[in-house]
Amino acid sequence: MWKEGTPEQLIDACLANSCSIYEVARCVQISLLCLQHHPDDTPNMTSVVVMLSSENVIPEPKELGFLIRRVSNERE
Repeated sequence: MWKEGTPEQLIDACLANSCSIYEVARCVQISLLCLQHHPDDTPNMTSVVVMLSSENVIPEPKELGFLIRRVSNERE
């Protein structure tokens, strides 16, 4: 949903009217930065706190550190 540009779809319907879509998108973006594949690309906790508490521009996430892949099992 992030790559598609629709992070607002991650918001539970019962919360949709009581939260800021901007803040939700910002939290999703920060969380994706914390999941980067290369450790040098992940922010430290001080940076995360600054990103959460400021209106500064946040970098775009790169490659995530985990991928969910379907593994076929020939026995099944």
